[in-house]
Amino acid sequence: NPIRLKISSFHFAKTGIIHFKDSQGRDLEFFNGSSRSVPPNIDARYSNPTTENPNRISTYSFSPYYLANGNCPPAHLNIGDDQCFFDYTSSVEIAPEGERKSLFLTGEVKLGKFTAFGELVHSDSKILARIAPYPAEFSIPVGHPLFNTYVLPNLSAFQATNISSVNVKYRLYDMGGRSYDYGTKVNHLVAGLEGEISGWDLNTALTFSGQKQPQDYVGGFPLADKFNQALLTDRTIDPFLYTRGTMPAAMLSALNATQYVGNYNNTETYMNAFEARASRDLFKLGGGMAKLGLGFDMRKSGYKVVANPAVANAEILFDDPQAEFNLSRSSSGLFAELQMPIMRGLETSASVRSDRVSGVDDSTSNQKFGDTNSATTFKLSGKYQPTKAVALRGSYGTGFRVGSMLQVAQPQVDFGVTGGSYVCPFTAAYDPLNYIGRGYVCDNQQHEVFTGGNPNIKPEKSTQWSLGMVLDVSDNVSATVDLWSVSVKDAISEVSERLILQNPAQYLDLYTTKFKSSNNLTYVAIKLVPFNVGRMENQGVDWDFTYRQRTSLGRFTGKLFGSYLIKSRYTTPGTSDQWETSLGRFGSNDAVSFRNVISAQAGLDSAKWGVTAKVNYRSGYTDIFHSADDCAVGDLNDPNYCINYQGTVPARTTVDVQGILRPVKGLSLTLGIQNLMDKKPPLSLRNTGSHQLGYDPRYASPVGRTVYLQGNYQF
Repeated sequence: NPIRLKISSFHFAKTGIIHFKDSQGRDLEFFNGSSRSVPPNIDARYSNPTTENPNRISTYSFSPYYLANGNCPPAHLNIGDDQCFFDYTSSVEIAPEGERKSLFLTGEVKLGKFTAFGELVHSDSKILARIAPYPAEFSIPVGHPLFNTYVLPNLSAFQATNISSVNVKYRLYDMGGRSYDYGTKVNHLVAGLEGEISGWDLNTALTFSGQKQPQDYVGGFPLADKFNQALLTDRTIDPFLYTRGTMPAAMLSALNATQYVGNYNNTETYMNAFEARASRDLFKLGGGMAKLGLGFDMRKSGYKVVANPAVANAEILFDDPQAEFNLSRSSSGLFAELQMPIMRGLETSASVRSDRVSGVDDSTSNQKFGDTNSATTFKLSGKYQPTKAVALRGSYGTGFRVGSMLQVAQPQVDFGVTGGSYVCPFTAAYDPLNYIGRGYVCDNQQHEVFTGGNPNIKPEKSTQWSLGMVLDVSDNVSATVDLWSVSVKDAISEVSERLILQNPAQYLDLYTTKFKSSNNLTYVAIKLVPFNVGRMENQGVDWDFTYRQRTSLGRFTGKLFGSYLIKSRYTTPGTSDQWETSLGRFGSNDAVSFRNVISAQAGLDSAKWGVTAKVNYRSGYTDIFHSADDCAVGDLNDPNYCINYQGTVPARTTVDVQGILRPVKGLSLTLGIQNLMDKKPPLSLRNTGSHQLGYDPRYASPVGRTVYLQGNYQF
């Protein structure tokens, strides 16, 4: 069903300007905004040579509105210079509008000793997402009436004499938020045979799975030629005069006439596979029959993106050319497993698998990326049950994972800007790539970003083990405890934007430039590409305590279960021995590993009805660190304003309840409430990732109390 949640309905997330008190009682302010504002800011770039750098270009950034009025318009903030930064968070959505239709069919038919089976799934879904209004930059010619009215009066005589270009940073608020229509059509077919031949149980299956995803622009995207015509030639648009929502009807009509509505690109993916499995009894041991399982599988996968020629070559204002690609790869594997009940109460198993995964072919560019990789992995496991009440179990194994097709072969594509604002990592004194010397744009704000693949990444290799115990104290009480460990070598991941921008010397190869034709400027940019970051180690305990009891009302079940993380660490990307952790803290990988995740559940169930209540707990953590240099947090009573700050996100507990009725055979009606107490997400000053601020949507849902009703009928 269609659901659309506006951010303005949620006080904890409706703005990127957050006022709060810290543990010392200081009045602090967090802000993550954009210099692309409404009315716009201006970068006046002028020649300012020095003896060391005769080609130096300096920039004076200012808001004509701020200089004229002495303050910023609503939903904007001045943070120490002459610009107004837009609170873009105030204009996004918590959750998009979406709907999905699905059809599921399954069946089987006897064919002598065999059974033919099939499964068909068809799904058609649509998501209409709206994010902050379009942020654009464009140039105004020196001497143009707009230059003479809004730029020249705010320049010094030296700046005016040596002016080289004028860059306008504008948020097209009155055009509305950027609206995307993501359609997804999925067709999934599985057909196979299963049966027995000469003591072997056989199972074979063919799978054909495909997905098509058109991405359409519904509104909010201006075409460069139409916008510049209206702005510079016809002069039916003047973005400098009006704050958000106040543009006159005639000008708004002229602005809306510049936008593009239609298809942007189309993505198609597929996976075709054949697999066969066979198993049989081998010989008798003290605890029963030994069994052997054999199998193999073959897969062919593809990922294709086709750009719409109408807007593929940066026709949209401040946009970049679209990348097109048609990737494919094949893989195959063989496996065998032997189960051996050595004696009564003791059973073991051993399995081995050999995989081969090809490199990635791109038929669009006629190139091949990455090598063919092969590996053999294994797993040994055992269980010993000396008494009915006690069982001991353990396992040890190895793993192998190659990068996805996109991680290996995706071309470099524009990815907008960083989530946070960062001081420019380069200065006249430190300019190893000569970006500043060449006059490239590198300010103390959000920075341009590319994403792409890396054909040089190696496969991940892992080892994992577990040791556990199962206690059946009585027919009513049971408990399980498992200690586990996972170690990964050559882990595939990305370096976070924070690490790249705060450690430029270590990650110089992840810097590049981005040229924008709308203003003829080149920006310093970073690349978020996957590579082998090093090693990862995780170790923890999973536990479960269960109590069951039959009562006159029905069967009562109480459970207390969770996971305790003992160790979670990883090497700093690019190193093999410098260890870091995200355990109980927001790490340099922009993620949190939680020490404790616990659930308590109690329920009564009978033939005609059931009721369940569940309490969910997640431990707190130390939040992201903000440096004074990046100026994301300020002290409202400190004349220097910008401060170092790192807060704490408290533990979170929520309650869910559910009731079920079974009035007639085959019919069940379920009524549930998630987050019964309507707990709001705890404050987090995370500024990377999604546009939502004030909380971390990965770890705490913003939706609040949710009531759902579900019906199910089986026949």
